[in-house]
Amino acid sequence: MPVWISYMGKVLQGVPDEPYPVPDGVVQAKINPLTGLLVDENEGGLYEYFYQEFMPAQENPGESYILNGEAPTGRIEVIPGYQEQLF
Repeated sequence: MPVWISYMGKVLQGVPDEPYPVPDGVVQAKINPLTGLLVDENEGGLYEYFYQEFMPAQENPGESYILNGEAPTGRIEVIPGYQEQLF
């Protein structure tokens, strides 16, 4: 990786770093990374891009998103016995 970074640093020297234009019909929205639901601008979260017609639902303030009595961890957990079905 360091060789690639060094090479690209030389190749792209003087080339302006410009962001890609956002295509028509794609919008940026702030979401809760654990639930994937939209959050207000004053709440924590991260920005993602979505097709305008496939925006996630709005997170309802005060509504619990705790599953089975435990808060979501953000980790993907494999259910015992289902691994064989995945591969």
